[in-house]
Amino acid sequence: MKKLDAHKTGLAFGFVLALIHAAWLLFVLIAPQGVQKFLTWVLGLHHIAMGFQILPFHPLSALLLLAVTFAFGYLLGQVFARIWNSVY
Repeated sequence: MKKLDAHKTGLAFGFVLALIHAAWLLFVLIAPQGVQKFLTWVLGLHHIAMGFQILPFHPLSALLLLAVTFAFGYLLGQVFARIWNSVY
């Protein structure tokens, strides 16, 4: 098996997680009521009823969310690549 570059794998994981959260933020910005209904529906499928509320879009919070998810994804990718390389 080919060895993974830990940095490139970290970047890939980070970008994927940030992209998923960017899509989430776009939905919250465009249709917060629709997002609220969607989450209520998904939680209902899991037999969960929670009192939660989608907050208004705030640009600084959005940037922080993207930064944190990218950093977490990068770290996760690094760990994945290092485990992969140690096994193969």
